[in-house]
Amino acid sequence: MRRRSAIPILLGGIVALTGCAMPGSFAGLNKEQIEALAKIKDAAIMCVSGNYSIGRGLAVFASVDKGISAVVTVDKDCEKITVTTTVEKKP
Repeated sequence: MRRRSAIPILLGGIVALTGCAMPGSFAGLNKEQIEALAKIKDAAIMCVSGNYSIGRGLAVFASVDKGISAVVTVDKDCEKITVTTTVEKKP
């Protein structure tokens, strides 16, 4: 029996979690709501690890808004992720 690859499922999950699977998600928002969303500054980190037939794999995905400095530390098993952020203030 042929073993199925987990890569398509993993990639599908990543796409869904990053929001790429929902084009037009801002379609119903008015101008004030979009401006309020633009003021939010944040950072999101996702870590995926797994053991595959060709060896161990680890992937770290980071999304950091402009104006934020971020330092990400990930242990070898994705069990502990530390994110330190600093927001740059405009004069």
